[in-house]
Amino acid sequence: METGRTLLLRREGYLDPARFYLGVRGKLGPSFLLESAEGPGELARYSVVGYSPLLHLVVKDGCFRLWRRGELAEEGR
Repeated sequence: METGRTLLLRREGYLDPARFYLGVRGKLGPSFLLESAEGPGELARYSVVGYSPLLHLVVKDGCFRLWRRGELAEEGR
């Protein structure tokens, strides 16, 4: 079974996960940052950076495209 890649960061000192992600996202290829927060203006308790996804789905204007490992696998309405 294939798995994607995920970086788990623990905030210590002055490491800001959003700033870290902005600094490395160009080197990771397709990627994302997920953060937990209790409300607007709250700091995230957990941050997850994911990259090199197994699947990438884009839905726009009633059409979809699905990529598997960077190759277009399916598209339609």
